[in-house]
Amino acid sequence: MKSLEKLKEQALVHWQAKNLAEARIIFKKILKKLPNDSEILTYSGIVNLQLNNFDVGVINLRQALRLSPENQTIKMNLANGLTNLSIDQIKKLKLLEASATLKEAIKLIPNNEFALFNLLKLNIQTKNYEENLEIFEKLKKINSKNVTLFYVFGNSLFDQKKYKDALEIYKDAIKINPEFLECYFNIALCYRFIGNNTKAFETYDVLSRLDPSNDKIKYFKSLFFLSIGDYSKGWDLYKYRWQAKKIEDKYLFKDKPLLKTLPNKNEKILIWSEQGIGDVVLHSSLLEEMTKHSENIIVAVDNRLINLYQRSFKKIEFISMQNNLSNINFDKHLPLADIGSFFRTKSLDFQSQRNSFLEPQPELKKNIRDKLGVDNKIICGISCYSANNKLEDKNINLNKLLFFLKDFNFKFINLDYIDNSKEIIHAKKKYNLNIDVINEIDKFNDLDSFATLVSCCDLVITISNITAHFAGALGIKTYLLLSNGPAKFWYWYDDKYSKWYPSIEIQENKENNWEVTFKELKKELSISFD
Repeated sequence: MKSLEKLKEQALVHWQAKNLAEARIIFKKILKKLPNDSEILTYSGIVNLQLNNFDVGVINLRQALRLSPENQTIKMNLANGLTNLSIDQIKKLKLLEASATLKEAIKLIPNNEFALFNLLKLNIQTKNYEENLEIFEKLKKINSKNVTLFYVFGNSLFDQKKYKDALEIYKDAIKINPEFLECYFNIALCYRFIGNNTKAFETYDVLSRLDPSNDKIKYFKSLFFLSIGDYSKGWDLYKYRWQAKKIEDKYLFKDKPLLKTLPNKNEKILIWSEQGIGDVVLHSSLLEEMTKHSENIIVAVDNRLINLYQRSFKKIEFISMQNNLSNINFDKHLPLADIGSFFRTKSLDFQSQRNSFLEPQPELKKNIRDKLGVDNKIICGISCYSANNKLEDKNINLNKLLFFLKDFNFKFINLDYIDNSKEIIHAKKKYNLNIDVINEIDKFNDLDSFATLVSCCDLVITISNITAHFAGALGIKTYLLLSNGPAKFWYWYDDKYSKWYPSIEIQENKENNWEVTFKELKKELSISFD
C-alpha cells in the first residue's frame, strides 16, 4: 500500500505541475491495483478530461460516482466532462448521442449553464425546438444578462419563422447590449418578413449609425432598397456585396477600367457573370438593352449557358467563365449584376421588360412534345426542390402539392434535377398520377436542353430555383411557390407578378403554412384552367 501511496503522490505532483500525460500514466497504474478507488478514479477522470480524452474521462468519473453517489465534486466534473464529450460528438455529427450526453449532464447538475446552453444550440441545429423555451427560461434565471442567450434563442424562433416572437427576444438582447450589430440585422429581417418596411428602414439606419463603415450593413441596406423598389439607392449600395460576402477574390479585373456610365458604340465591353445560374439568368434579361449602346459586347458565362445564350442574343459574343479571361482585350468591364444600375433605376423602367428573352432549341422542343403526346392535356412542369442546402425552407413536398393538383387535366413533367423518384412512385400509387421523367436530358450539366424541356410546358409550378428563372426567361406561364423568409430573395418582393419575369405569378407562403398556399394556388388554377 505504501508503494501505491507514493505513486499517488508522484501523480499528484505531476498533475499540479501540469505534466498531465505522466500523471495519467501513473493513475492508470494505480487503478490496475485499486479499480474501485473512487478518489483515484476521480483524479484519473479529471486528468483525462484535461487531456481531451473525454470518453475515458467520463468512464472514470461515472465509475467514481457509482462508488460515491453523493459526491458533488464528482458530479460537477462528470457533468463538465459530459458536456465536453457532447461537443466532440457534435463535431463528429453524432447528434443523437450528443443530445443524450447533454441531458445526462443536466440531470447531474440541473443548473449547469454550459450544458443547457449547448443543448439549446444543438436543438436548433437538429430543428428539435419543443423544449427550447423551457431551456431558455432556465438559462435566463441563471444569467439574465447573457446577451448571447437571447440572440441564440431569438434565432431559434427566427428559424421557425416566428418572426414576431423572435423580434421581442432580439429587442431584449439589445436592451442588454445596445450595440449588438448581429441582433439589429435580424431585427431588420424580422420587420421585413412581417411586412413592416418602415421599421426595417429605421433599423438599418440604426446599424449605419453604429458602424458607418461596415460593408455588410451597406450590402443589406442595398437588398432592402431593391426589395421595396428604391432601385437608385439599391444599386448604389449593391457594389458592397463583394466585401460584405467576403468574395473579393472573385472580383475580376481589379486593375482594369470599370464601366461606370453607358458605353459608346465603339467601346469594347466585357461583361462577366457572378453569383448562381438563376441570378445570371435574371440579370441577362437586360443584355439586349445593352446592345443598343455598344456594338461590341463580350459576355462571359458558365460554359453550360453558352449555346443557349448565343442562340438567344445574336448580337453578343459569349465566352466561357472557365476560360482565362485575362487574355481578353476590352476597353471596360462590368460584373453582370451591375447591369441593372443602368436600366432599372425606377419601377417604371420595368415596363420595357420583355416577356421572354431566351430561345429554346426548336428541333429538340418538337421531339420532346412529340414524345410526350399531349392528349388534349395541359403540360405542367413541376419543380419542388432546390440544391441550395442552406435554404431548405424553399423546398416543398411533391405529394402534398399534387393532392391539390390531381383533379386538373394536366400532364405532369418532372423538372427537378435532384433524385425525387420515391415521391414520383408514391404519386402513382396514391393518386394514380404519372409524372413524366425525361431521362435523356441532363438537367444539371446540359442547361441548354433543360431550358428547352421547360419551354415544352404550357404551365410551370415551381419553387424559387433555377427552374423558375428559366420558365420566366422563356415566357412560360408560371406559378412561383415562394417561401416567406430567408429564401425570399430581393427580386421576388412583388405583390403578385414578378417585375423581372412578367409571366411569373407569385404565390407567397405568407402564413408559413404551405397547405394554405396550395389552396390559393388551386383557386387560381381553377379560374384559368377549369
